[in-house]
Amino acid sequence: GEKVLKTDRITITLGADGALEKGQVRVQEVWDDDSPRTEVSPRKQRPLLEPVVDGAPEVGGDERTMILLRRPRFNVEYRLGSGEAKTFAAPRNRIEIGRGSKDFVVDLKLDGDQEISRRHLLLERLGTGGFRLECIGRNPIEVDGVAVQPGEVVEVEPAQTIRVGLYQLRILLSVTNEGKESK
Repeated sequence: GEKVLKTDRITITLGADGALEKGQVRVQEVWDDDSPRTEVSPRKQRPLLEPVVDGAPEVGGDERTMILLRRPRFNVEYRLGSGEAKTFAAPRNRIEIGRGSKDFVVDLKLDGDQEISRRHLLLERLGTGGFRLECIGRNPIEVDGVAVQPGEVVEVEPAQTIRVGLYQLRILLSVTNEGKESK
């Protein structure tokens, strides 16, 4: 906003509050200079770029921020049984797939099958254009009907079918600029 703070640094502490409902947050000020906390310093201000009609960017004098959209690296089509196919846009070249939980955060969460580990497989796009798949769950997965045991690493291609429990996955190379997950 337009307020001027009478301090040279601000400390932010994140924590869980069991008294709040899902999606709610609480902001509480604490004035304690003696607590050991991680300090975050602001970046030095750089000239901002703004797009120009004839192509070349110019240095702008205002305070606008230029936001660059992150393109997904690849997409993963997934479906539970014979259900409707959904698409996950992978934000990085390496993603983690599994059932997930509060303590085990995964990129692509596969709900509804208890045979899928919280962290079941790693999928990584290689520089060669292929993909590396590592089974890190307790149960095997299948790639085109061939079992991949826990701890095994195999290379997969986009045309192959990957089965994880009741889910069927396929790698798609055509990426979209939609959100992280489309349903």
